[in-house]
Amino acid sequence: MPIACLLPKQVNLLASSGGHSTGSRERNSRRVSVNIGVIVIDLITNGQCWIELDLFPGTQAVNVYAFEQLRIFLSTPFNIKMCRFCFSVKPPFHSFFIICRNKMQQNSNCAICSYPLARGNCRIVGKRGISTLITQSKRVEDKKWLDWEKKEKLDCHEKCRLSYSVSGTYTQHFALNAPNNNVVAARDEVPDFHYADNCFICGLSIIKDAKTKICTDTQKETRDNLIAMGKERNDSLGISVVERLENISCLIRVQGRYHRTCMSHFNAYGLKTNIDDLNWSRIDSLLEPVWQVLEEDKNVIHYLSKLVELVDDDSIDRRTLAGHIKKRYGEEVECSIMGGKDIRVCFKSHHVFNVSADPSTFTEGQIQVILLQASNIMHREIRSKQFYEPSNQFVSHLSSDYPPHFSFFIEHFLLIADEEEDKKAKSVKRDMISQCILSFIQPRTFLSTLHLSIGTLILRKTGSKYIINLLHALGVCTSYYNIELYEASTIVNPPRFIIEKPFVQFVFDNTDHNVRTLDGRETFHCLGGIQVYTPEHEITQCGSVEKLTEMPSANILAKQEQIPIFPYVEPPKEGLKLIEFIDTNLLTMVDMPLFPPTYSTYLWAKYVDPENVPAWRGFMELFSENESFQRSGVQCQQFINEVPSSLTTIYTSIMHAKSETRKCGQKTTILTYDLPLYMKCRDIIAKLMLPDVFVRLGGFHMLMSFLGAIGIIMGGSGLESIWELAYASESIKKMMDGHNYSRAVRAHILKFKALGIVICVSIEEKGEIKGVIASLMRVWQKNPLKLGDSDSDKDLKKMSDLFYTKLKQLKNNDPTAKLWVQYIEAVLFVLRFIEAERLGNWDLHPITLVKLLQHIRDSVLP
Repeated sequence: MPIACLLPKQVNLLASSGGHSTGSRERNSRRVSVNIGVIVIDLITNGQCWIELDLFPGTQAVNVYAFEQLRIFLSTPFNIKMCRFCFSVKPPFHSFFIICRNKMQQNSNCAICSYPLARGNCRIVGKRGISTLITQSKRVEDKKWLDWEKKEKLDCHEKCRLSYSVSGTYTQHFALNAPNNNVVAARDEVPDFHYADNCFICGLSIIKDAKTKICTDTQKETRDNLIAMGKERNDSLGISVVERLENISCLIRVQGRYHRTCMSHFNAYGLKTNIDDLNWSRIDSLLEPVWQVLEEDKNVIHYLSKLVELVDDDSIDRRTLAGHIKKRYGEEVECSIMGGKDIRVCFKSHHVFNVSADPSTFTEGQIQVILLQASNIMHREIRSKQFYEPSNQFVSHLSSDYPPHFSFFIEHFLLIADEEEDKKAKSVKRDMISQCILSFIQPRTFLSTLHLSIGTLILRKTGSKYIINLLHALGVCTSYYNIELYEASTIVNPPRFIIEKPFVQFVFDNTDHNVRTLDGRETFHCLGGIQVYTPEHEITQCGSVEKLTEMPSANILAKQEQIPIFPYVEPPKEGLKLIEFIDTNLLTMVDMPLFPPTYSTYLWAKYVDPENVPAWRGFMELFSENESFQRSGVQCQQFINEVPSSLTTIYTSIMHAKSETRKCGQKTTILTYDLPLYMKCRDIIAKLMLPDVFVRLGGFHMLMSFLGAIGIIMGGSGLESIWELAYASESIKKMMDGHNYSRAVRAHILKFKALGIVICVSIEEKGEIKGVIASLMRVWQKNPLKLGDSDSDKDLKKMSDLFYTKLKQLKNNDPTAKLWVQYIEAVLFVLRFIEAERLGNWDLHPITLVKLLQHIRDSVLP
């Protein structure tokens, strides 16, 4: 039967020899000599194992463990200098371990206190520990660092190392002759206790399983409280705990651990004190002030810390007093410990379950009991959550996060009447208050999706870490770190989407990242994209996102969900040579009027000027209010970490869009780029002949080019001088070029309105229809016409025909009038193109697009 003798790496093996024959018991034996002494292991065939150890004086303790498979059935710690003992083993006997602790030489002294190492637990300090000790030595100026700076290892007491590393001081109780009043027994008479491996209350080993709750001490006051309680108990368990704890200064430093049930039983001793052997009559008279206070008002909650002050005898403490109260009143009183703090005493006859249902009859004590019990119930129900809800459900299921009794309390405490008009707004405020309360009670474990939504919105709008953390301190939103952790969690554990059969298109553009925010240099460029799907409800996010426990590194985030690169090896501009232009007159398009009644109505309304006529944008919103449409959803795509203008990058975006389009069950891939990227994408598609890929120039970029064409045509016409009345002269040039898009569009609309009013005045001089228009506008104020009604209304149709006829007359007058009529038509094409884009009117889109291209062509012709 094989035997294994396993020693730690620090033990130096001096000699090894076979066993000597001293009888049948000593067959198959082995003698090993190590630097801590001599160990003899003899194994008998009948299962009896003998061990003999001859230890050197420097050795403190040896632990012997025997294993049957993987389960420990023997553990014998000892610290005597020589022993010989026998124990039985059960087959199969796999291995035998001898674990030697405190392997210091017999003549070594502690490098800190200079006393022998044999007087306490020892530790070998490496380079990093020596560096810490040197720093402390220089701080306290004791010149010990002069002996340490050239050494790679130091031998010292564990207590000295901990004390010196923290405060620069060390204990003196390791001296050979120094008295030690705090220790129950001499150091070499008290077994060395493993605080990290054993419960310091019961002394048994810490075994992790589902039924045993293990706790690690985190409070400095625990040691002193347990010592005082152990002395108060004065039983075998209390004496054992005192012996274990008086030898150490702090449980945190030795990583003290305990079973939760052991701590509960140890703390509950005061409530079960045996007082039968005491002179009850003497105690009853001694505690008379306490009885008077308790019986004076049975509705009040009392605390033992206050009641014990009424007793003149120092031998009666809080827990002893609790036992006396239980003996006198029995089941009439309830003594309970609230949150590990003071002991609370109240009469059960005035408990919350026995109080009257009429709040006006409640006494102050009854109210305190009710509120205290209610708060304890709701505290216990709050549960932690380690996942994020789908982002589209962040604020739709807030009540599901509330504990049931807390939700019941909030609904009745913050009552909202059904007849209130702002019921929805008040409901949002109530949810906000509830989330703030729960986040305050458990800031680390409760995950408030409402606070996370608010914090994310503020970050997107302001980009300020300071503002977010300031609002977090006020309890309004989550912290900046939690927002970053949520974003990292969605990257590492992305949500899962259920895709039906939506219409999908992709938009790609250059993305700039300011790496150096101070000077703005070395900007990082890549290609970013979004996926637009219609209708929005065709793609739904299901499941939750698992919350990360810590922030991952940048390298881990960079490796998540990368788009593979597809190299493009064809030469540039080869595909553009293959493109053929066709005659736009051959296209089949729906016939639409050049000047629809909607636009002429807007000009007539501005001419008549009734009250509350909105600008063109608001005017069109009223007309198109009842138009049917489907809301689209937007989903961000991963960045392509290549130069955005590279053909390889654009080709990669095409292949990625094709792959995602196939997942949605759509055959044709639709892509949108800005002008430079659009040209390169058209080059790739034409060269590779990809018939199922359709690329379009973005509407914004198309309008920019068209506005620039208008500026070229109207150059020198006086348009710049008119704009200078409302805009800065330096921005006029950019507006004429179309680069300052928003200002240019607004300026063109203002000029379009001014010219339209002038034309309406000229029509009024002949038509005399101002009264009819004013009457129509008054009716329109109460019941505005819709976009579909404007084409069939006779009055609007008549006004549109009058306006269009006047335009044709002005166009034939002289070249200057013709130029300004062309300008009105150009602005009209801009407005109609915007209408087609925003309303999704495909019939109108190709018509306006052809007109825009014709004007762009006219602007570049000589």
